[in-house]
Amino acid sequence: MNQALLINFCGIGIITLILHSYFKRGLALTLNFFLFAFMLTFTKGGEHSFKFMILAKAGPQTIFPAVISTLIWILSFYLSWCIAEKVVERMPYFKNRVFPVLFFAGIFVATFAYAIEAAAINIGGWNAPVVNGNEFLLIPFYVVKRQFYFSVYFLAAYFLIACSEYKNKDWKIVFFILPFINTWIPQFFGLGLAQFIKEILTLIILLLLAFRSPLRFYPAGTKQSSGGVFLKTELVDLLPVAVMVILTFILFFIDTVKLHDMRLLVSLLPMGFFILLAIKRIPLFWITFIALLCLVALKKLAIPAMLPVGLLVLFQLIIKSSFIKNNSFSQ
Repeated sequence: MNQALLINFCGIGIITLILHSYFKRGLALTLNFFLFAFMLTFTKGGEHSFKFMILAKAGPQTIFPAVISTLIWILSFYLSWCIAEKVVERMPYFKNRVFPVLFFAGIFVATFAYAIEAAAINIGGWNAPVVNGNEFLLIPFYVVKRQFYFSVYFLAAYFLIACSEYKNKDWKIVFFILPFINTWIPQFFGLGLAQFIKEILTLIILLLLAFRSPLRFYPAGTKQSSGGVFLKTELVDLLPVAVMVILTFILFFIDTVKLHDMRLLVSLLPMGFFILLAIKRIPLFWITFIALLCLVALKKLAIPAMLPVGLLVLFQLIIKSSFIKNNSFSQ
């Protein structure tokens, strides 16, 4: 029943987000995004053990986890784009810039994976490995880390090809190789030094581009499309947040009522803070205050929940300090 509840909601959630994408971003971007996301996540199995090459020989026990994974990660990829846009809106300096949105989208997918995987290892028939976490997480860190990089490489390719000024370039297809670089390096070179170097370089380059690159979302690709008088802009913009809230309550229900494990609620905190950050009317001061209270109460287990809030505060401090330095130099 737990799996059925989750998979049914993911299906409904994806339909809701497709409608949001259609009315907000237009038909072309919607088709491109969801088809590209399906192709990448289904053939890769959402980073689970499913392999597309053995589909013809696979039985229901192998295919079912892949279907769930595909639905969940398509949902998370588009949600990450929408939520990251709203988080970045709190920083006018980064308005409409590609790489800050890409960075926070990756962080969102990592927190999304934390909540899903923490519940998944306790759901029978999921085929997720039953493993111990650490003093900061309820699951191994590598599970969260690989979803961060998987989403960053996927969204980087999509944003650069379909949503940036490069969309009109003939050579834009070269960006299509980015998600496969993320997959090929561990397959050909293992999970050792090469993988470590790739991850460190990716993070450094992403942060540098977030602060230094002026690349913006191409206006023609993200403008509001007319959807009739009954579809107001505010209502459409609320759909991703509504999906997030409902998903969080479903995971809350599974963790407490079905699995009877109150510890798992800790894994929902990062998603909860992303919801708060996505609602611009809630001041950052109070969100930070709540995050600090969680840190006092839960200590190290609250650090993942602090991550989105802490990064946003850090980004704002860096922006302010850079403005102060620029003003002092100009004087």
